[in-house]
Amino acid sequence: SGITSIKESAFSFCENLSSVQLPDTLISIEMAAFLGCAFSSIAIPDSVTFIGAGAFSSCPNLTEITIPNSVTSIGEQAFGDCESLVSFIFPNKITSIENGTLLACDNLEHIVIPNSVITINDWAFSACTKLKKLEIPDSVTTIGEYVFEGCEGLNITIPASVTEIDDAAFCNLVFQGDNPRDSHDYGPVPNTKLTLWVFPDTVAQQHAIEHGIPFVTMLDYPADT
Repeated sequence: SGITSIKESAFSFCENLSSVQLPDTLISIEMAAFLGCAFSSIAIPDSVTFIGAGAFSSCPNLTEITIPNSVTSIGEQAFGDCESLVSFIFPNKITSIENGTLLACDNLEHIVIPNSVITINDWAFSACTKLKKLEIPDSVTTIGEYVFEGCEGLNITIPASVTEIDDAAFCNLVFQGDNPRDSHDYGPVPNTKLTLWVFPDTVAQQHAIEHGIPFVTMLDYPADT
């Protein structure tokens, strides 16, 4: 019958694991299954439907990953801190991008979000410092907090479908007190080094005005930004 699941932490911190071939009987890749591994690329078979939290997190050499459209769920920080990852295409059946999915992928230049996604959760793309352009599809209604924390020079196209934006969605988390060890001494500061491309009379435009986020109002999607 073949292997259907790679269990939690099965290969975590196998720092000499340089190549992986997954069987086409596989259905789920559980939490932290390949956390901290050394391989540079991996192809996920189209039998897989579930990728758990932190499954491929902190894989320092991972530059290329193919995720089939059979995958309907990707857990929190599944690819967080993959410092060599350059491009990421979400599969077209997921409805939610979870907390910190691509957190601190600081060489990531290209992200494709499908029009199945409804919610982009907290810290999803935080510290993706090389990301310069992102188009949010008009299926999305909700953007969580600190999603773009630490992103500079980023142009984000936000459709009129977005009706809920967390107050700290486009903010950086900055030390504002006396004790660096006290989380209460950190707070949101608007990230003025990114630009929102918004439609007139939308929640996104109002958010930008109220929070001091640079924005451009457009009548149509920008052809090239």
